[in-house]
Amino acid sequence: MTNRFTIAVAFGAIFASAPVVHAASPEDAAIKQAATEIIRVLKTQGAPGMQAYVQNCYAQQGQNLHCLYLDAGASQINNYMAGVMNAPRNPYFFGLPYAQRIGPTMKAAGIVPEQQGVYLKNLYSVQRSALYAAYVAK
Repeated sequence: MTNRFTIAVAFGAIFASAPVVHAASPEDAAIKQAATEIIRVLKTQGAPGMQAYVQNCYAQQGQNLHCLYLDAGASQINNYMAGVMNAPRNPYFFGLPYAQRIGPTMKAAGIVPEQQGVYLKNLYSVQRSALYAAYVAK
C-alpha cells in the first residue's frame, strides 16, 4: 500500500513553487476530472494501480485526450514520488515508453508535433494544481 506521508511530502514539494498563471480553456474541466480519477486510483490502489488504470484506459478507449490526461497525471505523480523517495521512476511513465504513447495520442487529437511541447507545458500547468486539489480533497 502507498505510504500516505510520502505522497503528502511529494505533493508538498510539487506545489511549493509559485502558482503558474494560466488562461482557462474548455479542456480544463476534463483535465481536472482526470486528475481526480488518477488521485482516487493512487489512494485506493497505490502507484501500481495507476499504471493498470492508464493501460486499461488506452485498451478500452484508444488514443484519446482523457487517457492522455490520466497518463500525464500519473507520470507527474510517478516522477515526483520517485524524486522524494530517491527511487527509480516507473519506466512506463517516463522516457521513451511514455513518449511513444503520448505523441501519437496528441497527434490523433489533432495536436501537431510542432505544438506538442507547448500543449504539454500548458497541460502540466493546469494539472499540477488539479492533482493537488484532488489529493487534499476529502
